[in-house]
Amino acid sequence: MVSEIDPASARAIAEQFVLAGAILEVERFGDGLINDTFLVTVDSAGEQRAILQRINQHVFLHPGQVMDNLEQLLDYVEKRPSPRQPESTKRLAFPRLYRTKAAENHLIDQQGNCWRAMSYIEQTQTLETIQNSDQAYAVGLALGQFHRLLSDLEPASLHDTLPGFHIAPGYYQQYQQRLNERASTLPSSAQLDQCCSFIEQHRSLIDRLEDGKQNGRLPPRIIHGDPKLNNFLFAQTSDQVVSMIDLDTVKPGLIHYDIGDCVRSCSAERDGSADAEAFNIVTAQAILIAYCSEMATLLTEPEYDALYDAIVLLPLELGIRFVTDHLSGDGYFKVTRSGENLLRAARQFDIVASIERQQSAIQAMIQQIAHNQKNRTERSPL
Repeated sequence: MVSEIDPASARAIAEQFVLAGAILEVERFGDGLINDTFLVTVDSAGEQRAILQRINQHVFLHPGQVMDNLEQLLDYVEKRPSPRQPESTKRLAFPRLYRTKAAENHLIDQQGNCWRAMSYIEQTQTLETIQNSDQAYAVGLALGQFHRLLSDLEPASLHDTLPGFHIAPGYYQQYQQRLNERASTLPSSAQLDQCCSFIEQHRSLIDRLEDGKQNGRLPPRIIHGDPKLNNFLFAQTSDQVVSMIDLDTVKPGLIHYDIGDCVRSCSAERDGSADAEAFNIVTAQAILIAYCSEMATLLTEPEYDALYDAIVLLPLELGIRFVTDHLSGDGYFKVTRSGENLLRAARQFDIVASIERQQSAIQAMIQQIAHNQKNRTERSPL
């Protein structure tokens, strides 16, 4: 168990970094479930606030690799000329790393904890739900720009900070192992039986993206790793995305994991109406149109073809992870009551089923987007 850090102790850590001015206040910030985050206010005419974080070393076993990736990414983006982007009008903002007094990009405290300090991106906010198509479009533009900015960075130059993350066959194997281990001791549960039955009915989906990677149809690229909605920073005064945060999961991988997870996070309906689909195809369409407008010259035909597989696989993958955690004693995802992870899994499986009911419409939409972008690229002087 990681010990709690109080603001006074965090302040002592913050004082080891070269910030923009003298520290005035340190307070807890945000409600993230992984890292411990503090907002540091300093006495400065310029950058008046900074973010101080303790990296969760139970999740990231090699925090030095996380920091190496982050520094390489930020250095690359800072030095890279802005690519000509057909849709976005403003380049994504990225945080700046503060050095320690020993000129390091992170600090290891006496307990072995890894800390870092970054600039705070002002006048921004996060969203819990997509409220309109403009916001969905802005998310797609931002993710496309993120991938486009890093398209020339060699994937092998970054560490894989979370081996196995978003590798669906591996999650399925873990699920099977936990199910076999608990088979003789599990109490009877209709809900668990329904979840297990759903997983087996969709077994054929699990290998599709990894098969595409293995046979060379889907090339590895640099991915964000966790592009859920609340990792997009929106401007406080508009529906535009200013930045993408939570860069610890940046690593080599398939961009389809990012696309699928982003669409899942933004397009899941939350009102639970009996007559409403769990998956909002209108929101998904806005995201994909914007994303492909940014990536049009970079996406290959097989990558377009695999977009539907990404959209349907990522909620299935997350559901499998919820069931596995339930079988493992609820040790990964925070729960407030027994069976909560099964409820979460069932919700993800509802999204999968909704996507499948709309499969023809989603695939036709993807084909139309691909066709439009191909024609646009052929007409463009770029």
